[in-house]
Amino acid sequence: MDFADGERMSRMFPLLERTVKDLRPVFEEVAEVLGPAIAREAFDPEGPGWPDLAEATVEQRQDRIDRGEISVGPRHPILHQTGVMRESLVNRHAAGHVEDIRSDGMTYGTSVPYAIAHQEGIRVPQRKILQAAQLAPVVSRVFEDQIPVWIRRAISGGTR
Repeated sequence: MDFADGERMSRMFPLLERTVKDLRPVFEEVAEVLGPAIAREAFDPEGPGWPDLAEATVEQRQDRIDRGEISVGPRHPILHQTGVMRESLVNRHAAGHVEDIRSDGMTYGTSVPYAIAHQEGIRVPQRKILQAAQLAPVVSRVFEDQIPVWIRRAISGGTR
């Protein structure tokens, strides 16, 4: 494509706009990659920046381990005590998973009530699970991969 050809470029943008009216397929792909990204970028490395568990929490976990209620270690992994919150964010089919894909955007998250306390640091040390700086590159890659497809569709009149 010759970017110096202003007339051709001015014709292409309306074609591209008509071609990309519905972003649901792209947001579907974003939803597919977000779960693994959240696991990889937040839960697995316990952070970044997550504070260690308080000694009182370590003792409570040890008591629950001793009673057979949970099967995690007393100090690690952080935010994995039952696994419910983690699963709701990394598994699209888990209980508590929230996802709404629209033609112009999407919502992705969890309905687990204590998740917001950890995300915002409400009465517990703040441990951000969803961080834009970590997840934006994942979302950007999906859109970057899709741009050439949209351009080809626009040029071909939407048939490819």
